[in-house]
Amino acid sequence: MADLPPFSLRLFKPAFSMGVDCFGPMTDKIGRRTEKRWGVIFKCMPTCAIHLNLLESLDTDAFLMAFRRFTSLRDKIGRRTEKRWGVIFKCMPTCAIHLNLLESLDTDAFLMAFRRFTSLRGKPYEILSDCGTNFKGAEAELRTAFSSMAPDLSQQLSKQKVRFQFNSPNAPHFGGSWEREVKSVKAGLRAALGDQSVTEPVLRTVLAEVEGILNSKPLGYVSSDAADVNPITPNMLLMGRLDPNLPQVIYTSKESMG
Repeated sequence: MADLPPFSLRLFKPAFSMGVDCFGPMTDKIGRRTEKRWGVIFKCMPTCAIHLNLLESLDTDAFLMAFRRFTSLRDKIGRRTEKRWGVIFKCMPTCAIHLNLLESLDTDAFLMAFRRFTSLRGKPYEILSDCGTNFKGAEAELRTAFSSMAPDLSQQLSKQKVRFQFNSPNAPHFGGSWEREVKSVKAGLRAALGDQSVTEPVLRTVLAEVEGILNSKPLGYVSSDAADVNPITPNMLLMGRLDPNLPQVIYTSKESMG
């Protein structure tokens, strides 16, 4: 019998050693036509956890986009553009956020995004959201959509034993915690994309990377002494380790930081 691989015998961090493979094709319905799609699976060898993603084609660019989504608004469809909306879930105890993409402003699209969220993060006890009347100006479309979704969402989520609660229209500041995150997400998207229209895989990838950046922000005091311990971030609480995307360097008192 061959020797066991090192990751089966030693204590490694999650995602230290990954296995990857593709499968498919599967059929994706787009309007009246169908297109082929492939799946890609990333398996963490130390923990046996898996991560699934979708490929639009079997080429290097498509795989690298999936890999960027793993490690981390308009959508261009061929030569035309279509509207897409973002949905943000914020964990109130840890301040971590989760971003997802909506193809339409209806109950089914939101519930599909909610199912994707619970598959990754687990089912919450309650969801707090702005009542539709808190939206203003250019977000009138969101106001109308949320108003029409409210009864159906509450009914659908109650079947899953999840309480859906809207803030009072007279107290929009109750949602200030996640409204600040929306502003940060928009700033990240503007910095990455500007005003250009991109394909849906690119948009999903950038959303995942913006999510990773915002989940890397410190939750407490940041010492000016580089030798002090790293501040806790939402990513540390989610992954149980230091943020892999940022360099973690400890400087001795003799080293110059200039």
